[in-house]
Amino acid sequence: MEPIEQAAKRAAGNWKRFECFIWHESPKLKDPDAWTIVYTHHRDSGPLDRANAEVIRGLLRPFMEGPDADVWAEIHDHWAVGWIEGYRIRVFRDGRITNAFRAWYDIACRLENYPVLDEHVYSQYEHEETLGAILSRQAELESDFDLPANWEGEAYDWLLRNAPEEIESGRSPSIEALRDAAEALGYPKTGTTV
Repeated sequence: MEPIEQAAKRAAGNWKRFECFIWHESPKLKDPDAWTIVYTHHRDSGPLDRANAEVIRGLLRPFMEGPDADVWAEIHDHWAVGWIEGYRIRVFRDGRITNAFRAWYDIACRLENYPVLDEHVYSQYEHEETLGAILSRQAELESDFDLPANWEGEAYDWLLRNAPEEIESGRSPSIEALRDAAEALGYPKTGTTV
């Protein structure tokens, strides 16, 4: 990673180099060239970007307090991804690099070395995405099985123990694997009585 002084000079006013971009906040700022805009995730982001965005929010929160804060949340509409979220960060205040930008620089250095800011948070997002993927197959399974409430958690646990490759990285498990899980978990077949 480049030294922080270089990174700060490159970051300050970066928004002026964005193509097809109008920042409605810039006229309201005393020194818009002292700010950078950084993005963390968008509408279609996967679990890794969403998890990292949550961690980044926590790390930048101390710099978001007060009317003259050095970090402000930004949400911009985008024609391709619907919306994109991030922050405007004051890079320089009175000619000196702000602590807020130093925090962002530390985050960027961490991400350059390893793409996951917090393994625990990332694993929670992956788990939620996988449960959603399992639930998305419910209609296909209901033609064969009477599914109990919260069946997706039981199916997830079964897949984790018996077919972990089916749920790697939040992917949607195959209908065959879910049928195997439903059968092994003893869910009654549609139209049968117990």
